[in-house]
Amino acid sequence: MNCGTPRKLFHFGINVVLFWAAHCLSHAQAVITWGTPTYISGDADVAAVETRLWAYNFGDSSKSPLVNGVTFTGYASKTGNSDFTLTTVGSSIYQNATVFGSTGAFYTSLSSGYQDLLRSATFWSTNHTTEIQTMTLLNLTVGETYQIQFWVNDSRPNYHNTEIVTFSDADIDGNTVSLRFSNNGATLGQYVVGTFTAEETTQIIHLGPYSPQINAATLGTVAIPEPSTYAVLVGVLALGLVVFCRRK
Repeated sequence: MNCGTPRKLFHFGINVVLFWAAHCLSHAQAVITWGTPTYISGDADVAAVETRLWAYNFGDSSKSPLVNGVTFTGYASKTGNSDFTLTTVGSSIYQNATVFGSTGAFYTSLSSGYQDLLRSATFWSTNHTTEIQTMTLLNLTVGETYQIQFWVNDSRPNYHNTEIVTFSDADIDGNTVSLRFSNNGATLGQYVVGTFTAEETTQIIHLGPYSPQINAATLGTVAIPEPSTYAVLVGVLALGLVVFCRRK
């Protein structure tokens, strides 16, 4: 009997366990699945959630506009609050309550609440592309599925016409999405929806590339299919596979 083989298998198994342990530790933050960035068009842009946890109008603490039945609380702090924190390395955080609107019909035809929401913003300012800006979501429940939605808008002519804002999760194999401030000053900016299942009570979101901006954001929980729903889906797929094989 070759006694070396079990020993090799034992060491191989240990290495596999250590690899996956290291892998899991390095992936403590959830991966965010981002939807397709969409140009802002009207109140219906505000996505539905099962339970809305918060919604903020960034850059203007004096206005809490109502958009699609959701009240966006006015926010104008540079550090965050009990729902999230904002941090920066090598740049500065600013607020502006009035400048990001437009006189174009694509802006003035919006509801007054949506105009208020897009007129103000919190933004980071730096001339260096290597600086780090983060938003950290707080008080999450591990295992709960969340939906985050961001708006980016600067629809003034000759400002940020072709520039983007990136939102990235903190996972090393994670996802990034890019939003336009506007379409060459001829339209409003964009919004995006992302979903993730919390792996910690916090979730870090990186912003870039060098002068990112948030006009509005909202976070809520969303339902995931029940096990019975998964069973039905598996059954349908299995039936389809059987039919395909019989035809072959």
